[in-house]
Amino acid sequence: TVEMELKNIGELATHAGYYTNVQVIKSSRQLFGVDIPLTQSQFIFSYDGVVKAGVDFADIGIEVREAEHRVTVTLPEVKVLSNEIDLDSLEIYDESNNIFHPLDIDDINISLIEMQEESEQKAIEDGLLESARDNAEALLRGMLAGFYDTQRYTIEFA
Repeated sequence: TVEMELKNIGELATHAGYYTNVQVIKSSRQLFGVDIPLTQSQFIFSYDGVVKAGVDFADIGIEVREAEHRVTVTLPEVKVLSNEIDLDSLEIYDESNNIFHPLDIDDINISLIEMQEESEQKAIEDGLLESARDNAEALLRGMLAGFYDTQRYTIEFA
C-alpha cells in the first residue's frame, strides 16, 4: 500500500554544501576483548551527499514604513532543510565478509546515518548557516527591489 499526501512546505533553500565520505566498517568476533583471528569482516565504501540550508518562507515578516521610506524584513532562524545521500554515487572499494562473522545491512545503515550526521555538523561548522542567511538576504533584497525603488527605500533585515 502506498499513501501520499502533498503539502505546501514553503521553504527557501539558499545554500548547499556538497560532501563525499569514505567509510570503513570493520568487525570481528572477540573472546575476552581480543579479536579472534580469521573472523574479521571489512567493508570500505564512499558516497556523495548534499546538505541544504535556508528559511521557512511562511515565517518571513515584511514591514513597510512609507513615511520613512524603510522596508524591514524579519527573517526566521536559518536551519538545515535537508541532508540527502546520492545513492547512485555509492562506490564499494573492498568487501570482505567472513562466514563466521558477516556484516549485515544494519551495520551499513548505521554507518551511513553516522556519516550523514557528521557531514551535516561539519557543514554547519564551515559556515553553512551563515552563508544561507546571507544568500536569503540577497535574494529577498533582489525581490523587494522589484517592488520598491532602492534609490528611495532602505531595505534592512532584522
